[in-house]
Amino acid sequence: MDLTQKQIVLSIERQLTLLENAAQNENWYKVKEANKKVQSLFDFAKTMPWFNSMHSQQKLSQQRYKKVIALIAEKQSAMKVKMQRHQSDKEGIEAYKILSEGIR
Repeated sequence: MDLTQKQIVLSIERQLTLLENAAQNENWYKVKEANKKVQSLFDFAKTMPWFNSMHSQQKLSQQRYKKVIALIAEKQSAMKVKMQRHQSDKEGIEAYKILSEGIR
């Protein structure tokens, strides 16, 4: 593994960690930013002559990336449920206000 390959592998791992942390913290701006960087690093690595020789590292990084993407999907799904619940609660409160004002 030459220095460039080591740097790319470390950068991918670092960005995957940032991506995972951002997802855990539901910081969607940082998720988007880290995801773009991971994709760019993978795309760059694919152009390098040593890319095919790092099959095991590719597989590990891709598995980790898939786990992080699953975490992001889970977090976004939970957020969607919360937003729907909030909207439902808000509509209920508004309906109650209208009803209570009509009774007076």
